[in-house]
Amino acid sequence: MSSTKKARNALSLKKKYELIEMRNKNPHITSRILADKFNCGKTQVNTILAHQDNIREQYESNISNDSVVLGKRSRTCEFGEINELLYKWYSIATARNIYPSGPQLCEKARLIAEQLSFHNFKASNGWLDCWKKRYDVHRMKVCGESGDVSGETVDSWKEQLLELVHGYSAENIWNLDETGCFWRALPEYGFGKKGSQCKGGKKAKQRFTICFIANAAGGKEVACVIWK
Repeated sequence: MSSTKKARNALSLKKKYELIEMRNKNPHITSRILADKFNCGKTQVNTILAHQDNIREQYESNISNDSVVLGKRSRTCEFGEINELLYKWYSIATARNIYPSGPQLCEKARLIAEQLSFHNFKASNGWLDCWKKRYDVHRMKVCGESGDVSGETVDSWKEQLLELVHGYSAENIWNLDETGCFWRALPEYGFGKKGSQCKGGKKAKQRFTICFIANAAGGKEVACVIWK
């Protein structure tokens, strides 16, 4: 006697969410009944229930739509229009050397959703993580002054510099630059144990300025320190 093996039905994220809700509303319902109800295997039901917190967070964070199946994530998104408009705004900002923070991105996303009448949109941390992964956006520290000068300006000055220093020896071509040292400031990033809170106080303002002077031949003057 041969038996026909039942084809596996991989549930979408929405169906998994509905399964979890049904189980929570009816605690005494068995996995077998749920499997028959949603036309899937009992093992899949148990797996969904074991990971219900993560599944609920994904669903409520607007990560994906009905095309998401168990163990896989769809490349499409219910709020794709919001994501695209936010990325365009983000691209314009970064082109101007302005790097929005996480709360700023969430607030802008809320405004976009409001303009598009997406009343069920939630700019949660889960949604933000998904958006950053989708567009390959990472948290970075903004430092230095390289963004203050455009590449065209640099190329133009390279051409003019040859004319300005014409007739001077390398020993007589000097450059001065300055930097501030906040000598009591703590590092902005650090490592902490998982589950602990890394709290910081007010940033220390004590500083001094150092001027460095050097010539084109490699000669150096003693650094000048200005205390403030």
